[in-house]
Amino acid sequence: MSSFPKPENRPTSIRAESGDQTYSERSGSLVIAAGLIGLALFSSGAAGLVNQVVWQRSLKVFLGGSETICASMVVLVFLAGLGVGSVWMGRRAAGFRNPLKAFGLVEVLLSIVNLGVCALLASNATASVFTLQQIAVSLGVPLLMLYAVLAITVLAVPCLLMGATMPLAAETCQRNLGLSNARLIGLLFFVNTVGSVVGTVVSSGYMISHLGLSISLLIAAGLNLVAGLLLLALTLAIGEASVSQLPLDAPDAAVRKRSWRQPGLAEILAFGLGFCSLGYEMYLFRLIPLRHEPLPFTFAAVLAGFLTFWSLGVALSSRKGGPSVTTALRICALLCCATIPMFVIDSPMPIDGTWSLVRFVLMKSPYFLPCILFGYLFGRVAADAAKSWGDDIGRIYAWSTAGSCAGILLVTFIGYEIPFYGMVLVIALLLFAMQEYATAIQEANNDVESKNARYRWLLPIGLCGGLISACLMFDVTKLIPGQRMFSGRDGVIILTDSGNMIWDGLWHSRLSKDNDHVGTNNWSTAVFPVICHPTGKIEDVCVIGTGTGITPGTLAKLSTVRRIDSYDICHELKNLYREYPNGTLNVANNPKINLLWCDARTGMTLNPRQYDIIQTQPLYLKQAGSSLLNSIEFYQLISDRLKPGGVFSLYSNGSPEQAFVIRETADQVFRYRQSFMNGYLLVMSNEPIVIDEARLKERYAQHDPLWEEIRNFAPTSTAAKALKALDKPMPSGNLGLLIRDDRPIVEYPAYLRDQLSQHNLPFKLPYPVSNWAIDQLEDTAKGAEIDTSR
Repeated sequence: MSSFPKPENRPTSIRAESGDQTYSERSGSLVIAAGLIGLALFSSGAAGLVNQVVWQRSLKVFLGGSETICASMVVLVFLAGLGVGSVWMGRRAAGFRNPLKAFGLVEVLLSIVNLGVCALLASNATASVFTLQQIAVSLGVPLLMLYAVLAITVLAVPCLLMGATMPLAAETCQRNLGLSNARLIGLLFFVNTVGSVVGTVVSSGYMISHLGLSISLLIAAGLNLVAGLLLLALTLAIGEASVSQLPLDAPDAAVRKRSWRQPGLAEILAFGLGFCSLGYEMYLFRLIPLRHEPLPFTFAAVLAGFLTFWSLGVALSSRKGGPSVTTALRICALLCCATIPMFVIDSPMPIDGTWSLVRFVLMKSPYFLPCILFGYLFGRVAADAAKSWGDDIGRIYAWSTAGSCAGILLVTFIGYEIPFYGMVLVIALLLFAMQEYATAIQEANNDVESKNARYRWLLPIGLCGGLISACLMFDVTKLIPGQRMFSGRDGVIILTDSGNMIWDGLWHSRLSKDNDHVGTNNWSTAVFPVICHPTGKIEDVCVIGTGTGITPGTLAKLSTVRRIDSYDICHELKNLYREYPNGTLNVANNPKINLLWCDARTGMTLNPRQYDIIQTQPLYLKQAGSSLLNSIEFYQLISDRLKPGGVFSLYSNGSPEQAFVIRETADQVFRYRQSFMNGYLLVMSNEPIVIDEARLKERYAQHDPLWEEIRNFAPTSTAAKALKALDKPMPSGNLGLLIRDDRPIVEYPAYLRDQLSQHNLPFKLPYPVSNWAIDQLEDTAKGAEIDTSR
């Protein structure tokens, strides 16, 4: 607090009515009041980011399951609400008799509204949402538009109230505390953002896995309530009689009520900073998972790192000195470009817990260094523009969030279509353009501008447009030797010269070459449900996750199959299928295969078709969002879409503990189960699955392309060998560790390991089979058991 002006040198509203209060007493009162306001801002920031993280996970069920779409929708609505709320409250803050009381009431109202959102998301609204989707499809309304309307309907009010808090906090500090140094506004944003960092880390690292989504939202509502009660208690302690009714240093109401629709240099810089900073954040959301895996903690680590370093920058802006705005813009641009060589030399560091998340942010700080400059620049621009704090901060914050929304939209829908190194160069060029623009304005004010220098900022803008156009018009997939990179809003697919496909930093599978896909997991997940089907009359098939096309391509070889609905959300696979038809088993050209480019959960809900086989591709269970295709709610949908006697095949691509909870959850829905590969490949049904050698011998005798392929593979060359692949029945633990939409525990193997270690299971959990060698399955299982009591 040493940077505050002395109370006797400025007006203050914290003073004794008798006028004989000592300097130390007045200073002590100011420190206590400022501390309580800071604590309220901290709680409010923590609640806001807990809400944002949980909203994204909760709405994924309704918004198509796409990580990009859901994250973009939630962040867009969140930021747009902040912007509208800030300008709305900024225009009204000066009219409040007591802004501190208004601040407290807004936080209490926000708590009540968030309780309503929690109740709505926790309710069984899935059927209603999917009914709206069916109506939209029948009317030709794009689902993306419906998703936007739903997100706005649910989140608009709480986000608007969140946006109202910062203008009220600024107005409170100016009128209730009598502060006059506008640079202290940076400290307000610092405290609020530090709370956001804590909310991000705690919600992602602990609350979601240990408590679930609904309880996390209740805690966030409780934090808003605590903030509101603190502020209302402070209102009672200070009283209303001594609140300054006219903002300091801004007696002219016309100046204070300057229209937010008429941008000056400060507003334009705020818009540009919002655009570049959120564009850079979207860039980090793409870049870092490519090196460090798209785990649930990775998103939180990027968000926490961005906010941590941004908060440091905005705190630095409250101090005297420091680089000028134009210098800071240049340094920020150079630091953004430095992330490209950083990515090249960076070594993988997967994040599997709260402490590893914190360690990641510290060790990978070069990625977040530009965020210090983003925060510093925002603080400088806000402080320079602040006269009437509530109104001016509301206006600047609104322009900043408008730029943020534009940055998210353009980077997500255009920037993600170009390689990541092109995206960061665009952001750097925009920062240079802002620097040139600010310099030109400054020179004009000083009458030293040359006529030609006025439009220097157009050069980097032109380079920006040229770079984007070049990336979109020409083939840039082969710029990195030894691999091809297909970029799009649904992810990044890298194909190496050896045929390995890496999807968002995770190895997926290999393209087929000379039928070497036979015997792989992709092939096995197609073959074993065929072997287990009770009648063998398989006509309609559904594949969830087309991937490299090996599973649907293998199933299409079965002569009885008439139609295969194959779902995938990654549109970049279209380019892969077009350029590598043989390696993907001609999946894009097979008349039996109907490729559906949406998430299976939405597609199967909208489509009542029933299937003889429903199969899910190997999915990394540690990947963010994997619980959506492994929850009880989704398994119930699968059960409803099976024909009588139909089977559901699922491969658990994860740890022993993750495979265990998959079996536990599946057993709650399907009465009958067979398993292969040490319990990692499950075949489930609503009716008994009977496999006997006599029946299998009849199928082996068929003249069918798929059965011929099965016979030609040594480990399944006979019915007896195929039966040998069956596991002994895997027992259930009945521990209540079930995957639900509200409890995505399968994505947190460390949490599951801790939970299972507390139970003395009467059996051991097997590791997955490392390779497909059925003759050695028994020996592999014996050598791969682990004791969960460790």
